[in-house]
Amino acid sequence: MKRFRVTALALSPVVIPVEGFITGSSFRGALAYQYLRSNGFPDPNKDELFQRAFVKERLLAAPLYPGHSVLPLTSLSCKRNPGFRRGGSSGPHGVIDLLWSKIADAPRPNSCPVCGQDLKGLHGFYSENTQQKPFTVLETHVGIDRVSRTSADGVLYTLHTLEPGEKLYGVVYVLDDDLEPLLAERVYCGAEKTRGRGLLRLTWEEEQIPTEEERQNAWLSWNEELRIRISDNKEDFYFTLTLDSETIIVDRFLRPSTDPADAVSWLPKCHPGAQKSFGRGTLRFITGASQSQLIKGWNSAHGLPKEQDIATGRGSVFCYSFQGDDTDLAALIHELYILELEGMGLRRGEGFGRLSISSPFHAAFSEVR
Repeated sequence: MKRFRVTALALSPVVIPVEGFITGSSFRGALAYQYLRSNGFPDPNKDELFQRAFVKERLLAAPLYPGHSVLPLTSLSCKRNPGFRRGGSSGPHGVIDLLWSKIADAPRPNSCPVCGQDLKGLHGFYSENTQQKPFTVLETHVGIDRVSRTSADGVLYTLHTLEPGEKLYGVVYVLDDDLEPLLAERVYCGAEKTRGRGLLRLTWEEEQIPTEEERQNAWLSWNEELRIRISDNKEDFYFTLTLDSETIIVDRFLRPSTDPADAVSWLPKCHPGAQKSFGRGTLRFITGASQSQLIKGWNSAHGLPKEQDIATGRGSVFCYSFQGDDTDLAALIHELYILELEGMGLRRGEGFGRLSISSPFHAAFSEVR
């Protein structure tokens, strides 16, 4: 497996969803189309490389976001001056993360420590402690009657357009080395491509995947800092799942679910007091913050809408604790390492189900000191 960081530079206006990013499904489709186009449009059913990459999902494309990371749902900021502090008395009033306070069952802050105004959830994306928002233009268009070639009565629509020069960022996992040629330098993505919109220049940078030992050390340090700050000696190990993209989960009856336990069999259910045995130890659900979201899409190959799914929204956070011996803790950390690499849930080849274990964001911006 190889992991590539991709930077997408808009060379022409790019039509994007109102959420302000390009979905993994759309980006993956753009890579697939560019591969077929550069090879003279072979029959996809007979092209072995295409089948492995996009049908057997040996190439996993995450969404293209305006920032490198997703803000968790536990983050708050001043209602009047939201955003990360950049030094000095002017500008945004800073960010507070509530997760560790919720773990410690401490009172939630209600006002900004700088100006005393109300706190509000801070959502979206960030890079290097700076909130990132794409510069978009809202365009209004009149529909054209296909017979008369004039404006159609009652047909008015709007497009959110990313301006040329804007950048988006994402991650692509290549599970087979011979699939690297599919990482194109330029693709067309989004709507109205026949009008010259959607041209992206892609810059790829291979990223070293951390070893299990490196991730273990990071998680143990995160856990130790948490336990010291909240003065906790009851649990041996705390960890969180922070969703970096929407995650589609179904239970054993194929009903939509927002509980990671329905996708990861060894996790306990997400309700107060829930616990589950892990080896000779015990896993417990502590707290969380999540939201659901409807996933829609369009299948260009079939010319039909995709089946709708209900997903757990990006930025959702789930916190668990473990109590047990060192052997079982090592086994748990191994499972967490695999989970972080592979993700969870359905349609992972389209960028769904990406997550981070014990995100450093929660430690860096916790109000618990």
